[in-house]
Amino acid sequence: MLLLLVACQAGCQRAHTVDDTDCKPVFYRSNYITMWDVPYGDHQRQVMDIHLRGSWATSDGGFNVRLEGPQPPTIVFAHGSAWYLSDKREWEHVITPFLQRGYNVVNLNYRLREGIEPAVMDVRDALEYLAINNNRFGLDLDNVVLSGVSAGGHMTMFIACAQNSGEPSISIPPGMGISGVVSIVGGGAGCYELYEMLRDHEESFWRDVADTLVDDHERAEELMERYCPIHQFDDGDPPMFIAYGRRDPFGSDSKYAEVVRGLEDAGISYQLIGYENSGHNLVQEDWEDAFMRIFRFVDLHAGRQSIIVD
Repeated sequence: MLLLLVACQAGCQRAHTVDDTDCKPVFYRSNYITMWDVPYGDHQRQVMDIHLRGSWATSDGGFNVRLEGPQPPTIVFAHGSAWYLSDKREWEHVITPFLQRGYNVVNLNYRLREGIEPAVMDVRDALEYLAINNNRFGLDLDNVVLSGVSAGGHMTMFIACAQNSGEPSISIPPGMGISGVVSIVGGGAGCYELYEMLRDHEESFWRDVADTLVDDHERAEELMERYCPIHQFDDGDPPMFIAYGRRDPFGSDSKYAEVVRGLEDAGISYQLIGYENSGHNLVQEDWEDAFMRIFRFVDLHAGRQSIIVD
């Protein structure tokens, strides 16, 4: 049974007023060894948490012991919130199912409010750091799944598709193989239209977001489309799992239909699901359904059945 809530969240913390049966404990596939806030650059936002799967047993001193031998797939996750706010720790409810499944997970931060381009470069730099320093982490970098929600899903789709671009600044670093992409409400087409929607939005928050997406508003269309995933699609790109809410004001059915046409024209394998009752965030039951599909997707394209135990 998939449990998406971390044990002892708010309901459990108020156990004296809330029935304990409301608490859903999380059981991971194994122990984990976590390296918190590993820097991959000099900016305070250029840090990531690296969750390394441990063995079933602990050391004599009760400490977690790293899993030896073949490793499970590596999930690299980039959070959402419009390139404007949030932090990786606020998205641990999303990476928890990956940990339950037994994958190695990298949960990263990137620069905010400096435009899409610096954020994309940060995700790419984080991948390069992992590739260069993998003797420290022992990750399976031949089976990496790039994943993200909203802005994070947009960027990971872009980077996965730009790996064949021939541009070193956005290409996947040597020594890393992208086996798949998981993008939740990440869009992928009509990027300048999104900018226009935010720029003209009735709520000042979204207008503020638009102000930070590019550093030169005279060149907004050029810059937004440059980092729009659909323009990087080609037949060498990895398979994609894409989920969205059909009530999402920022990602209509027609936009995802445009993404699908681009994927099919390029011959890219994909799975697309639109959830009727969800908007720009999936409701709980849709998250649960999506993760069961994601697990099958990851295990099909990147999994090692001897490592991932049902």
